[in-house]
Amino acid sequence: MEKLQIVWKVFREWWKPKKAITKFAMILGAWLLFVICYQHIKRDNAQSKWENIRTGETSESLPDLQILQKVYQPSYGAALVHVQVRNNTSSLMSYVQVNITFYDKNNNIVGTGMGNTSNLAGGATRTIDAIGMNIENCDHYDVDLQNPF
Repeated sequence: MEKLQIVWKVFREWWKPKKAITKFAMILGAWLLFVICYQHIKRDNAQSKWENIRTGETSESLPDLQILQKVYQPSYGAALVHVQVRNNTSSLMSYVQVNITFYDKNNNIVGTGMGNTSNLAGGATRTIDAIGMNIENCDHYDVDLQNPF
């Protein structure tokens, strides 16, 4: 408490001889500095939020391997699913496997399929085609990603 009183006394002695216009200019300068700093921090936070919205990221961490899109394409007793994946790490994934389970409208399994890729670089996106043979009466499907290495 005593140190604060000393600082306040030094400040008052320094402040007294200043003219009113000088005091006004100093207060205005301090206020402008505060506003500029505040706006800069506010802009950085808004830009960070925009980046998260634009990239689809949230404050929670992303999975190492993420499905971005999947497209089902039936074809004469077979089924093809195009699965776009992204490696959210900075490391190379030497092997990635996509497993598909096909179901009928009663949730009975009517088949399975698989696709794979190798050497998926960190941050890279790739479409993996998974195919299932002899798939009939498919109503919906599940996609499972594996990175066993």
